[in-house]
Amino acid sequence: MNRSCLTVLLCLLPTINNAADLTIRLPQAPSVARNIVTYACVGLPQIKVEYINAGSNALAVVPVSGEALVFASVLSGSGARYAAGPYIWWTKGPTADLYDQRQGDSAKPIGCQEIGRG
Repeated sequence: MNRSCLTVLLCLLPTINNAADLTIRLPQAPSVARNIVTYACVGLPQIKVEYINAGSNALAVVPVSGEALVFASVLSGSGARYAAGPYIWWTKGPTADLYDQRQGDSAKPIGCQEIGRG
């Protein structure tokens, strides 16, 4: 899949308003913090990403390829890095990049800029 195919997939994004509910029970976890951030991505419509944090568990629900994928946090040298299948969602301050690891190490990610919260 090339970058243009990934761009087409992201154009088919669902909105968080059309989402189904999912419950994950975490015994011994403190309270859960949820935050929705809106991003403008290069050449794409705006997307909304939901971040869910419960103690040492950090998730990001990112719309990709017409469905909401649940990304789990993984080791990062800087910023917050999340993985779901072949995709990496990497945030650093108000910017985020979506990588498709099937593209190889030299492929450019889709760059996004935070434009709102809430």
